[in-house]
Amino acid sequence: MAPPGRRRATPQRRGPRAGRGGGGRSGRLRGGHLAPRRGGGPGAHHPAGHVRLGEAAKYGFIADPVVLSRLEARPDDAVAGDPELLADVVARGVAVKADLVGRDEREGGDRALLNYGHTVGHAIEAASGYDVYLHGEAVALGMVAAARLGERLGISEAGLAQRTVALLDALGLPTGGVRLDPAAVRAALGRDKKAVGGGEAGWRFVLCERPGRARIVEAPSPAAVDAAIASLTAPA
Repeated sequence: MAPPGRRRATPQRRGPRAGRGGGGRSGRLRGGHLAPRRGGGPGAHHPAGHVRLGEAAKYGFIADPVVLSRLEARPDDAVAGDPELLADVVARGVAVKADLVGRDEREGGDRALLNYGHTVGHAIEAASGYDVYLHGEAVALGMVAAARLGERLGISEAGLAQRTVALLDALGLPTGGVRLDPAAVRAALGRDKKAVGGGEAGWRFVLCERPGRARIVEAPSPAAVDAAIASLTAPA
């Protein structure tokens, strides 16, 4: 019994625990759709581990398709942090990076392939003030845009964009339905440090021809670039 003159404290009710698929940071993204919400950006929806898986997938698109096969076969294990699976894909990614850097120490050629997904990804980060999307989330969106751009230009094999969306979605990364200003993203493209000049003529994209093979494309069609960026605001 509480002492005279003092009120008994009323127990506070706890809200539902944030679990898989919930609103907490441990919640997994569903449907690849992500929009900034009050109190936090997309990064608040899932842990950084999911974000790093997008970087691992990048190596599969540009040089080692086995990485994609491993992740596509066991996406839930990858998200759960299966040690054996992650050790395999990370080792393969490290080998790809070491090979590209070893052949091109000054980034005058093939080393630039490591920027796959980063051209639009960096522009999304800049246009959103660097406080809405985690780097890995922006790069995931950049890979989706790059795949769609490649298909529009006839450089990427048919179905690459769909495969990209399916894998990144399974890994809990954003693939579409996001809130962004396409015009602001477009403007940021020309300010990217990888650009080779000002304006549209300086745009430089890494595009995947097919899983395991990519190449650099300079000054692609502005209309095709605009369409690829705008597609990110629609459901994937």
